[in-house]
Amino acid sequence: MNVKEIEIMNNEKERVLTYGAEFIIDRTLNKFTDKIKIFHKRYLKGVDIYLLEFTKKIKGEIHENKFEFSKIHLKDYISLMKNIFYRGFNKNNIYKFSIKESQKIEFKILNEDVVKIVTYNYKDKRNFFVFTKREFFQYIKQIDLIYKGEILKNNTNNCFKIDIYKNMLSKKEKDSIYLEALYILANNALDLGDKEYFKNISNQIRKFY
Repeated sequence: MNVKEIEIMNNEKERVLTYGAEFIIDRTLNKFTDKIKIFHKRYLKGVDIYLLEFTKKIKGEIHENKFEFSKIHLKDYISLMKNIFYRGFNKNNIYKFSIKESQKIEFKILNEDVVKIVTYNYKDKRNFFVFTKREFFQYIKQIDLIYKGEILKNNTNNCFKIDIYKNMLSKKEKDSIYLEALYILANNALDLGDKEYFKNISNQIRKFY
């Protein structure tokens, strides 16, 4: 997963400082459109607002789900994800995080190394992203850094070094995880009825045979 710093902006008129990060999952086939962003807006009057955006191209259309968090709410979101990562990575487990009415984020454990994050907005508008456990760890770590006010101190060439997983997997193991994730994405494409997306994923799968 690529984690990239979003440039700091200082709006003197609104007296607000904004910074954040962008996440692009390694296996996504639309790296220009499919991404997750988090922004921290720090107002000089002492208010902190966090914006989480999930953007994905589905059936040729851009689906964008945006959520606003207070600092306390973001802390609860991070705590839930840490609990999932360290204690709840059991197949078929589902965890829900409610934000506002008709707004929620679900974490579906697909197997011991893959989690599917599904976001729901108003009018049943939804999209999803599939993370490996390693990517999920990166996602939690970066959001936690932003919550704590640390501006990407560990960033090197726009990619974070996560030592806990460094060199732990062989190429064969990585290929196996990648292939399994592709099959999961293919099933999701069928569920959504997105023929073009399914065709692209199928082409990726054929490269392993």
